[in-house]
Amino acid sequence: MKQWLSILGLVLIAVGCVPSLNPIYTEADVIFEPWLIGTWAEPDSTSTWEFSKAGAKKYKLVQTDSDGQTAAFEARLVKLKDHRFLDIILSEVMQPEPKLNGWAAFSLMPGHLIFHVPEVGSTLKIAAMNPDWIKEHLASNPGAIAHRKAAGDSMILTASTKELQEFVLRHVGGEGLFGGPMELEQSGKTP
Repeated sequence: MKQWLSILGLVLIAVGCVPSLNPIYTEADVIFEPWLIGTWAEPDSTSTWEFSKAGAKKYKLVQTDSDGQTAAFEARLVKLKDHRFLDIILSEVMQPEPKLNGWAAFSLMPGHLIFHVPEVGSTLKIAAMNPDWIKEHLASNPGAIAHRKAAGDSMILTASTKELQEFVLRHVGGEGLFGGPMELEQSGKTP
């Protein structure tokens, strides 16, 4: 299991996600909305996002990509001022164990992935952090938020939760921190 967490962490970095070592929420920021429960999918895509209740203010997200690869995440819906965010962190990869050098496995860790949720209704719009914008912003403002360079030119945010919240709220208003949103439609309710 630890090997898969490590490999998925590398994959997330490689495909352009911007992980954070810390969550974007404190317990006071977490909300629970029953409308999120169910299976969501982009039109004309085999990729799905299935949310189920996993606690008073927590969801289990089972995400299946278009290649049929499946992983489970702990997910929390977060409200900061007038904005909603989704914070997910890997909890389980649902594929057979790969072979990975033990030292490599120990040197990697998964991070929190943060999505902006700009719209909820008949569709769920979610937008991931834009790695290109982050790289450009940090190149000209290296002290804007605590971070480390990862594999290649990828970034990992290392700021505290409070600093992460301040940074995200400062830039959420259309500057490019979040990419274009995916539009998901609910295709089924999960009990």
